[in-house]
Amino acid sequence: MKNVLLIGQFTDISGYGNAVRSYFKNLKSLHEKQKINLNILNYSFEQNSDIPEEEKEQLMKFSITTSLKELQGRYLEEKEKIFEYLNKKYTLILFLTNDYLISDKDNPNLFLKNGLLNINKIVNNSVETIPCVVWETDRPPEMWI
Repeated sequence: MKNVLLIGQFTDISGYGNAVRSYFKNLKSLHEKQKINLNILNYSFEQNSDIPEEEKEQLMKFSITTSLKELQGRYLEEKEKIFEYLNKKYTLILFLTNDYLISDKDNPNLFLKNGLLNINKIVNNSVETIPCVVWETDRPPEMWI
């Protein structure tokens, strides 16, 4: 069965937060049908108190960490659990903007840089990466067209 790691802003109120929670619900149904082995990693910038407790409990069941409260990838206490997951073969679905991919491209083996999770290492360890972009506007930027 294919391992899938979904990284995103699960506790944010933003469009990215709403989008990743919607993707999670859809991917969870594939997990329940035993088509994928789904895990998540929260990379949020805020704690949204509007997320129902039941939804938070579902997120925790799939989280590779023991908490959804760390903000901006500050996983000092949980780095061993994350590192252990990175030893698996997994497909990465990434709901972060591309600027997080340059966290330390010159030192891809560094796990944490300035206390922040090195997203580049997670991308480089994946079998494949599926980047997802959410755009909160009425039209895409000209350079995308």
